[in-house]
Amino acid sequence: MEMESEKPRVVIDTVGFVRSLIRPNGAWGAVLTEFAASYRLVLSPELATEIRSVFARSKVIRRLAVSAPAAIEFLDRRFESAVWIYLGSVPQICRDPDDDMVIATAIAGDAQFLITADDDLLSLGVAQDVRVVTAERFLSIIRSSRM
Repeated sequence: MEMESEKPRVVIDTVGFVRSLIRPNGAWGAVLTEFAASYRLVLSPELATEIRSVFARSKVIRRLAVSAPAAIEFLDRRFESAVWIYLGSVPQICRDPDDDMVIATAIAGDAQFLITADDDLLSLGVAQDVRVVTAERFLSIIRSSRM
């Protein structure tokens, strides 16, 4: 049995949460459901607020494969089991300043991975020992480590 402390720490960008509920059978759905027990989700209050604010947008709600209350319940379950970290100042790291909080959450939370579809974040490759990868790449890593 894998110990909690041995599981990689992971930050998932906002778009990952949204995509997981638009296409639950896709890679993002697998990351956030089927493989959720394979890692420790890391969140900051700033990132959680951003995620919740995006889920409150009517254009996002209309695209979800689940009802709005089911989406909130999904977020609540994921957030409940997360490792919470608190950001102090957020350094400018990324070429898009809006993404700095996401990578700062990963760095401050000692995450091994930041999973994203954002090209500005993906262009970093690695930031202070945090590997920035797509959902598909993360699934490939997790699947190969289970063998």
